[in-house]
Amino acid sequence: MSFGSTKSKSVPACPARNASVAVTPKAASKRKDKSPSLTVGQSQDSPYENPPRFLRPAEVAMLCGIGKSTLWRWLKVPELGFPQPTKLSTRITVWTMESIRQWQAARSRKSGT
Repeated sequence: MSFGSTKSKSVPACPARNASVAVTPKAASKRKDKSPSLTVGQSQDSPYENPPRFLRPAEVAMLCGIGKSTLWRWLKVPELGFPQPTKLSTRITVWTMESIRQWQAARSRKSGT
Protein backbone atom coordinates (compact mmCIF):
# COMPACT_ATOMS: atom_id res chain seq x y z
CA MET A 1 0.00 0.00 0.00
CA SER A 2 1.54 3.25 -1.10
CA PHE A 3 0.33 6.70 -0.13
CA GLY A 4 2.44 8.68 -2.50
CA SER A 5 5.82 8.70 -4.03
CA THR A 6 8.67 7.26 -2.04
CA LYS A 7 10.89 10.14 -3.00
CA SER A 8 11.22 12.72 -0.27
CA LYS A 9 10.30 16.20 -1.30
CA SER A 10 12.84 18.89 -0.79
CA VAL A 11 11.37 21.57 1.44
CA PRO A 12 13.28 24.84 1.53
CA ALA A 13 14.60 25.61 4.98
CA CYS A 14 13.40 28.63 6.84
CA PRO A 15 16.17 31.22 6.48
CA ALA A 16 15.49 32.68 9.90
CA ARG A 17 16.07 29.34 11.61
CA ASN A 18 19.12 28.22 9.71
CA ALA A 19 20.91 31.50 9.17
CA SER A 20 23.59 32.25 11.67
CA VAL A 21 23.81 35.92 12.41
CA ALA A 22 27.28 37.14 13.14
CA VAL A 23 27.59 40.42 14.95
CA THR A 24 30.60 42.28 13.75
CA PRO A 25 32.22 45.04 15.77
CA LYS A 26 30.96 47.51 13.18
CA ALA A 27 27.37 46.29 13.59
CA ALA A 28 27.71 46.39 17.36
CA SER A 29 28.93 49.98 17.23
CA LYS A 30 25.91 50.92 15.13
CA ARG A 31 23.62 49.53 17.80
CA LYS A 32 25.41 51.43 20.53
CA ASP A 33 24.90 54.69 18.68
CA LYS A 34 21.14 54.19 18.68
CA SER A 35 20.89 53.60 22.42
CA PRO A 36 19.73 56.52 24.57
CA SER A 37 22.45 58.65 26.08
CA LEU A 38 20.81 58.71 29.52
CA THR A 39 19.58 55.79 31.52
CA VAL A 40 16.76 55.84 34.04
CA GLY A 41 17.78 57.64 37.19
CA GLN A 42 20.65 59.68 35.72
CA SER A 43 18.82 62.97 35.39
CA GLN A 44 17.35 64.83 38.35
CA ASP A 45 14.58 66.15 36.10
CA SER A 46 13.59 62.72 34.83
CA PRO A 47 10.00 61.69 35.64
CA TYR A 48 11.23 58.08 35.60
CA GLU A 49 13.89 58.55 38.25
CA ASN A 50 12.09 56.29 40.73
CA PRO A 51 9.43 54.40 38.81
CA PRO A 52 6.89 52.66 41.05
CA ARG A 53 7.61 49.01 41.71
CA PHE A 54 4.45 46.95 41.38
CA LEU A 55 3.95 43.85 43.48
CA ARG A 56 1.63 40.97 42.72
CA PRO A 57 -0.40 39.35 45.55
CA ALA A 58 2.10 36.51 46.10
CA GLU A 59 4.95 39.03 46.49
CA VAL A 60 2.94 41.18 48.91
CA ALA A 61 2.05 38.12 50.98
CA MET A 62 5.70 37.09 51.09
CA LEU A 63 6.80 40.60 52.14
CA CYS A 64 4.23 40.64 54.92
CA GLY A 65 4.97 37.08 56.03
CA ILE A 66 1.42 35.86 55.40
CA GLY A 67 -0.43 33.64 52.96
CA LYS A 68 -2.35 34.92 49.96
CA SER A 69 -5.70 34.05 51.53
CA THR A 70 -4.76 36.07 54.62
CA LEU A 71 -3.85 38.98 52.36
CA TRP A 72 -7.35 39.00 50.85
CA ARG A 73 -8.86 38.74 54.34
CA TRP A 74 -6.82 41.74 55.53
CA LEU A 75 -8.27 43.82 52.70
CA LYS A 76 -11.74 43.28 54.15
CA VAL A 77 -10.73 44.56 57.63
CA PRO A 78 -10.63 48.39 57.50
CA GLU A 79 -9.13 48.62 61.03
CA LEU A 80 -5.85 47.17 59.73
CA GLY A 81 -5.48 50.03 57.27
CA PHE A 82 -3.93 47.70 54.71
CA PRO A 83 -3.39 49.53 51.40
CA GLN A 84 -5.96 48.85 48.73
CA PRO A 85 -4.66 47.31 45.51
CA THR A 86 -4.83 48.76 42.02
CA LYS A 87 -6.54 46.76 39.30
CA LEU A 88 -4.51 46.90 36.09
CA SER A 89 -7.02 44.63 34.36
CA THR A 90 -9.74 42.19 35.33
CA ARG A 91 -7.15 39.56 36.27
CA ILE A 92 -4.17 41.66 37.37
CA THR A 93 -4.10 43.20 40.83
CA VAL A 94 -1.02 45.03 42.11
CA TRP A 95 0.22 47.11 45.03
CA THR A 96 3.07 49.57 44.93
CA MET A 97 6.16 48.73 46.96
CA GLU A 98 5.97 52.20 48.49
CA SER A 99 2.42 51.70 49.83
CA ILE A 100 3.35 48.37 51.44
CA ARG A 101 6.52 49.82 53.01
CA GLN A 102 4.57 52.80 54.37
CA TRP A 103 1.94 50.50 55.86
CA GLN A 104 4.65 48.33 57.46
CA ALA A 105 6.36 51.42 58.92
CA ALA A 106 3.08 52.78 60.31
CA ARG A 107 2.24 49.39 61.79
CA SER A 108 5.65 49.09 63.48
CA ARG A 109 5.26 52.61 64.93
CA LYS A 110 1.86 51.69 66.36
CA SER A 111 3.16 48.51 67.96
CA GLY A 112 6.25 50.33 69.29
CA THR A 113 8.86 48.02 67.77
